[in-house]
Amino acid sequence: MFTALLGNIRAKKELELLVEKKAVPNSLLFTGLDGVGKKLFAKELAIALMYPDGCSQEIAQHIRKEAHPDLHLITPESKTGMHAIAEMRKLIDELFLAPFESKAKVFIIADAERMLPSSSNALLKTLEEPASDSYLILLSSKAEELLPTVASRCAKIRFSPLSEEDIFSLLEKWDKSSLGSKYIAALAQGSAARAYALAFHPLQRERSEFLCSLLSTSGISPGEMTRVFAKIEELFSKEEEGSLDWHKDVELLLAQIFMWYRDLYLLKMGGDPNLLYFLDKLPLLQKRCLYSFPSFDKLHDIFEKARLGIERNIKLKVVLEYLFLELGIL
Repeated sequence: MFTALLGNIRAKKELELLVEKKAVPNSLLFTGLDGVGKKLFAKELAIALMYPDGCSQEIAQHIRKEAHPDLHLITPESKTGMHAIAEMRKLIDELFLAPFESKAKVFIIADAERMLPSSSNALLKTLEEPASDSYLILLSSKAEELLPTVASRCAKIRFSPLSEEDIFSLLEKWDKSSLGSKYIAALAQGSAARAYALAFHPLQRERSEFLCSLLSTSGISPGEMTRVFAKIEELFSKEEEGSLDWHKDVELLLAQIFMWYRDLYLLKMGGDPNLLYFLDKLPLLQKRCLYSFPSFDKLHDIFEKARLGIERNIKLKVVLEYLFLELGIL
């Protein structure tokens, strides 16, 4: 079923065995890094559940394109980035209706950790007493943030990051192998979705140039930082602040800044320059190495605090002020 999908051999075997034994639980939780294929796997599993005796390629494609009446994909609201209680109640009502065309109905809840407590509680009874011909698949990159009573009622399938070889093969498939593939594969951190965003985002090259210019300097004045913050908001946070897409943009920004300092640390310790992610910016890195910057252990602490600040919806400018002050840019 999953031969066309990259990576996650263990998850493939687990799911294939469940289907073969006709023992797929009605409630499943797919956990793992964002962008490693959880939704793709869920839709392939949906094909097997909805049509256990097989179906035409046309029907399978309708399911993959989310255009089948018995497949339901539920995503967070675009503005709040959360699953609304009204959407959960609608899902619950539809769970107990008979399928329209297939043998079963499948409901996929993306970013399940972004359910409000009221939404999670509304779903609990359904998880405890599921309909026999309906399946619920929760997708989450932060399963620890799910309501424990929700997570405990689902069979867990864990997904691993994709290998750099898998990311390289995707870049070649997308005809993007010549555009800094090593940099993209490293920054993607095993996520195909992040690799795609890096390869195709229209502002990615400008983002990279601006960041490298900014991070190679030291002692920027408060007045200049006003312009810097405005440029960062222009390049990195076009989505509405607090939305799911905004969070992903900002997480990518933090990852790029961290990679720069990882390269600085490598150079300072006399490492092989060929291992640099920003190899094309070697002169700028060497220039920045002349100034002091935090130890590698301290860097992890600084970036973790910045990441938590973003998760707690602290204003981006406040988080960046803290980050740049700790890194010695201000």
